[in-house]
Amino acid sequence: HSSKQLDDVDADFRRLLATGLTPTDAFTPVDVVALTLRALRSGDERFLHRFSTPDFAPAGVQRRGSTFEGLGNGQYALLREEYTADLDDDVLVLDDEAFLRVRLEDASDAHVTLGWELRLQRGCWLTSRWHWHDFRPEFHPGIGEEEWTRICG
Repeated sequence: HSSKQLDDVDADFRRLLATGLTPTDAFTPVDVVALTLRALRSGDERFLHRFSTPDFAPAGVQRRGSTFEGLGNGQYALLREEYTADLDDDVLVLDDEAFLRVRLEDASDAHVTLGWELRLQRGCWLTSRWHWHDFRPEFHPGIGEEEWTRICG
């Protein structure tokens, strides 16, 4: 893709976000995760607010109205930076819950593995929990996470 095409896509996405996109049954769990990551990269926390359950807040972050205090700082600052995202298309769906693995990698190859849980509410998939496993040295293992004991090697 040329950078002009990508700029057009980004401009189209910003316009779409500005319309106040809301959850519908047309969005799959992978759609919700991909759209949320894209919105957060552009600094739109309102999207996460609309596409998450009322009790959702990442570890160490305070949910206040339609904002998440602390989401732009510390380990979560990665969400506003340049990274590549690898989303598993093999989603585990059990009744009204879905789980998928997301790998975020920055330019230095440091990464975060994110277990993304979603809950089906009123026919729409909404983010319900993040399991944030941070492998970057300055944030390892991640707020609210524990170091796993190595049993081999």
